[in-house]
Amino acid sequence: MLVSLDLQLTLVNHEGSSSASFAHYSNELKKLQSAQAKQKQAQSALSAAEELVTYVAIAFGEENTILNNLLQHMEEMRQSVKKLDDEIEAITKVVQNGFSMHDGPFVKGLDAALQSFHVHRQQYFGGTFIGNHIHKTLQPSNITKLCNSMIEVATVMCPILIPSATEVCAKFTETLSLLSQCHCIYDQNFITEAQCKELGTV
Repeated sequence: MLVSLDLQLTLVNHEGSSSASFAHYSNELKKLQSAQAKQKQAQSALSAAEELVTYVAIAFGEENTILNNLLQHMEEMRQSVKKLDDEIEAITKVVQNGFSMHDGPFVKGLDAALQSFHVHRQQYFGGTFIGNHIHKTLQPSNITKLCNSMIEVATVMCPILIPSATEVCAKFTETLSLLSQCHCIYDQNFITEAQCKELGTV
C-alpha cells in the first residue's frame, strides 16, 4: 500500500532488468562525470588546434612539416573525442537503468524510517501493510519522517539527487496527508453526511 516502490521509481529511471547495485551505479555516475569533463577539454583543445591550422597554413603555406604534424595531432584528438563519445554513451545507458531497488539506499532509508516508528514492511507478503501499521504510518509526524528520509539519503549518498528527492518528498507528503484524512474517516463506525462531503473534497 505504501510508496517505497513509487518513491524509488520517481528518483531513478528503471527501464529494464539490468539495474546494478548502488555501489556500481555510483561508480558509473562518477565515471560519466569524469568522461564528460574530459570530453569538454578535448573539444576545446580541438577547436584551438583548428584555429592554429588556419594560422599556420596562412603563415607558412600548406606544404610544411609544422602543418603536417599539427594535422596528424588533430586527427589523434578527433579519435580521442570519438572514444570519449562512445564511452559516455555506454556509461549513460548504465546510469539510466539505475540501481536495484532491493539494495538501493532510498529503499533502505524508507525502511529505516518505517522501523523508527515500529513498522516492518518485510513482515508482510509483497511488502504490503495491514491494520495498525497503516494507522501508525499515516500519523502526520510519521509521514514527515518517511518522506524526509528521501532528502536525508540523497544528501549523504548522492547530492545531485537532492532536487528530485525534495520534489518527491513534497509530492508524497501531500498525497499521504490526504490519504491520512480519508483513513481517519473510513476508520469510524459511522460516516456522517458532512464527512462524505469532506471525502469528496479530499
